[in-house]
Amino acid sequence: MKRKGFIWAFVVSVILFFGLVLSFPLSGEAKSSLEPYKIGLSGTVTGPPAGTYAPLSDGFRLYIKKLNGKGGVNGRKIKLIFEDNAGSGIKAGANVKRFAGAKVRLIVLSGPSAIYAPAFDEARRANIPVLVLAIGPLQTTPPKCERLVYGQIWGNARNTTKVIIMIVKQEFASKIKNPVWGIAGIDIPVSRKGAEAQGRIGAKMGLKTVVKIAPLGTMDYTPIATSLMDAGCNIISTWGPAGLTLGLFKALIKLGYKGVLYINTPDPPEHFAELMKRCPSIIYTNPNLVPLWAGFPVDKEIEAEAKKQGIRLNSGIKAGWWYGMVVEEVLKKAGWPVTTEKLLSVLNHLELDFGPAFPPVQFTATDHQGPVYENGWSWSPKENRFVVVLPWYVSNAAGTKVKVLPKSVGVPKVKFE
Repeated sequence: MKRKGFIWAFVVSVILFFGLVLSFPLSGEAKSSLEPYKIGLSGTVTGPPAGTYAPLSDGFRLYIKKLNGKGGVNGRKIKLIFEDNAGSGIKAGANVKRFAGAKVRLIVLSGPSAIYAPAFDEARRANIPVLVLAIGPLQTTPPKCERLVYGQIWGNARNTTKVIIMIVKQEFASKIKNPVWGIAGIDIPVSRKGAEAQGRIGAKMGLKTVVKIAPLGTMDYTPIATSLMDAGCNIISTWGPAGLTLGLFKALIKLGYKGVLYINTPDPPEHFAELMKRCPSIIYTNPNLVPLWAGFPVDKEIEAEAKKQGIRLNSGIKAGWWYGMVVEEVLKKAGWPVTTEKLLSVLNHLELDFGPAFPPVQFTATDHQGPVYENGWSWSPKENRFVVVLPWYVSNAAGTKVKVLPKSVGVPKVKFE
């Protein structure tokens, strides 16, 4: 009996011992095994710029929700903390400060360039990496890059301007006798400066340019359209919001304009689809975007997910989805526990290829943006669909090298040495 009692006492002791051991984590890794990856998203979903930028946040959130539904990354869900910056630098800075307080490990920033400086200042104080889901800031282009800031959706002011002017010169002006390029802006600082800069650079590259600025609040663009036609313009583009492009192009068509109408904008192509169908000579380009109308399998998937979540569909969502995939791959490579130094190590050696529906992503320690890709689309009445009409123009981040590749729907693979 004593022997049996001893055995039972031993068994109970062992059970109690292992029960206590298992009730406490053996290491920091075990303790954190259920913790999610924390990411902050500061996006512009209200205010005047929301029409351009809200789809980016929608697409990013849509992808993260889908990813979490499949189990997340490395067995952990992503806790996405979202704040609306309304296109305001003050609000964006406050958003990032809140993210730091919530101990996020990565920040995604989307909105007009006015939000950058305050957001970057707060990110530096907190030592948190930032992925930019909008036009790339020049601080992230070679030869010296901002340590914590990466990414671009629409290239940057330097390389996209270079590509636009090359397209105008090689695809339009070279085929017209006495070409004159008219550029219209609206009287707000970013639009006026952009139109005037494009005109100056175009003139330096041998193009005759005419710049016209419409007063803020213009409802009838007939006077601007008339002045461009009177100046002999036979290539016309805009630097400004979708309302400017739509208003001006409708006025030009009504006046009987027969030249080139060129849309180059970060605004989703769906904004212009009806006008393009009415006027098949209009050519649309958007940096780094293969529109949803291309019909790749992933485009159908995005459409289905957006419909399921009740999100208004346009191709801007695809750009946000693209950077959702980027974040997934970055976190996979960084592993767990995730730290700023691990993330920077991954981001400084990042090469991702998502197939022909998306541009590849290439970041290095001296180039935090990678190339920008751009081709052109028009409506084909004969085929009853949108078709590619321009070759691919691909520029490095610095805007010093541009490669021209054959026309195709899918994005080509390009490396700059």
